[in-house]
Amino acid sequence: MRKIRPIRRVLSIGKSFLKAFRDLLLDGPAGFILRIQSIRLELMDFLVPGFYQRWAEDIEPETSELAAQEDASLRFKYQPLFSIITPVFNPGLDVFRRMVRSILDQTYRNWELCLANGSTDPRVAAVIQDFQKQDPRIRSVSIRNIGIAGNSNAALEIASGEYIVLIDHDDTVSPSLLFEAARVLNDDKSIDIINYDEDKISEDNFRRSPFFKPRVVRIARFFLENILTHCVLRRSLVLEAGRFNPDMDGAQDWDLFFRCIERTDRIVHIPKILYHWRMVPGSASLARSEKPYARAAQKKARRQYIKRLRRGN
Repeated sequence: MRKIRPIRRVLSIGKSFLKAFRDLLLDGPAGFILRIQSIRLELMDFLVPGFYQRWAEDIEPETSELAAQEDASLRFKYQPLFSIITPVFNPGLDVFRRMVRSILDQTYRNWELCLANGSTDPRVAAVIQDFQKQDPRIRSVSIRNIGIAGNSNAALEIASGEYIVLIDHDDTVSPSLLFEAARVLNDDKSIDIINYDEDKISEDNFRRSPFFKPRVVRIARFFLENILTHCVLRRSLVLEAGRFNPDMDGAQDWDLFFRCIERTDRIVHIPKILYHWRMVPGSASLARSEKPYARAAQKKARRQYIKRLRRGN
């Protein structure tokens, strides 16, 4: 298990306490309780290493439940095609394989994985080709690396699904992710955005730091924190909003979400941990200092949002 420096974890927990009171103001008691729940699990994991891993494993669906999901998904009246959008640039080969396998393990089967590969490491292309031989639902395009926003747009170009799913090249997802999203859409086809809870996962696959998101996306809270992050979006909404902006690398998803929620309030939250954000060197999941340019992009995304609001008024 990869150890996080104690001082960093103590500071992180302390910041979470401050955020809890902020959430109380912006989201009310429900938001405060969600943050406290996250703090409790993080604190227990700090005091008893591996506590959260065991807690997370206890709530994961068992093999029989996953089999039942696969059977149930075949009976859905609405079978939306999910296009998983993943820009790829020189990921660690092991974590990249784990990401793809987490897609192959989905209990809902109507998906396509759209990879835009801008890697300079030829082994990445070889890994992609090996997976494509196993499953024709894995699609790819080779590109010159033009940044995460440009690469994401290249993956979006080869997508044909009604909904897109944002997954980074080194993260993993629960095998239930697409099943849960499809179940939501079978209850209401008008939903435009689906988000869910997430946690972090180390290079050696130990989980920690759950993020329990609010049920309702309030703009005051969203303005301060990207609470949608890796989510499901209606593809036509993304196209209408103007796709990913290459000038916003580091906050390209947050900027896109601002433009999407200006156009729709049909957002649903699934209160389950379905996404696992990999803590690897160079990832913001490890520390904000890993991507210092992201903070400037975040400020720019907020400024652009305010400008659009003023023009609208």
